[in-house]
Amino acid sequence: MKILDHLQSEWDVLRRAPLSFVILIGLAFSGGFYVQGVLKQQEISNYESAIKAKNGQLDALRGQLDAYQKSISERLDKVEKTLSESQTTTLQELLGRNPSKINFSTEKNSNNLFEKQMLDVFKVSGWDVGVVDIMGPAGYFSIETLDPKSTKTITDAFKGVDIPFKFFVPDDSSKAQFRIEK
Repeated sequence: MKILDHLQSEWDVLRRAPLSFVILIGLAFSGGFYVQGVLKQQEISNYESAIKAKNGQLDALRGQLDAYQKSISERLDKVEKTLSESQTTTLQELLGRNPSKINFSTEKNSNNLFEKQMLDVFKVSGWDVGVVDIMGPAGYFSIETLDPKSTKTITDAFKGVDIPFKFFVPDDSSKAQFRIEK
């Protein structure tokens, strides 16, 4: 209210020089807008630098996450595949219904636990198992059946316990072959 009182007391002067008053008011508003623009620009600049800092932190965290995922992946690759207790029991039950003769092909002196478990399951289920050593690291072992009945039994058993396999029948043979990744 003091400003209005002051304007009333100086009204005679303002009435004689209205152009000066208008220019003064215009400069005051212009100066205010300029100061506000500078302050907003500084605020925007502060936000942009904060965003750049956060992006740098995000990039660092993404790098750490990638390294962690890689180490977890490497660890999981080193974990051996094994049969669970329920898979072993179910597989023995399914294979024991119709035991036959198979040839079990494996790398010579293999220490793979999954491979040994599979060999033991067939033997415990009453199958006549012939073991054939193959040379070099194959990354898989194979089971060769000698008759169609045993082929169906093994196929049903593997599917029953979710063991992935590849099935081959050589052109020149009546034998079928199951390949199981280690």
